[in-house]
Amino acid sequence: MTGIRVSELVALDRTDLDVSDRKGSVVVRSGKGNKERLLPLNAEARRAIVKYLEDRTDSNPALFLSNRQERISIRSVQHLMEKHGHNVHQTRHSFITGLVRAGEDISIIQSLSGYTSADMILRYSMPSDEDKQRAVERIFKD
Repeated sequence: MTGIRVSELVALDRTDLDVSDRKGSVVVRSGKGNKERLLPLNAEARRAIVKYLEDRTDSNPALFLSNRQERISIRSVQHLMEKHGHNVHQTRHSFITGLVRAGEDISIIQSLSGYTSADMILRYSMPSDEDKQRAVERIFKD
């Protein structure tokens, strides 16, 4: 998981990918505000992308293709995610929230998410109802 925006995902080309056995990354060139950023890929993502590309026999520059062998559309990604019980925006939100709750440095979160404003990151640190309940319960524990 990278926290990439769906519009950034569908714009990726094969040349944006740099993968080896030990590490890998993808360059997002069409981010919001036309800001370029480098996203690291974990081992699972690297394996899945390598396998996907090994199975392709075309020369299309797009990293991800639809079943019609064209660059996949935003709507297609949304449909695939929904088919498997996921929401595109919620998945990105969960990624960023996970980084915030893990105590990652705000500059790292900004770099990975593509947000230029720290205020946007602070939105993800809003406590959930469960967080508030746990805090109240901890106060009165023996």
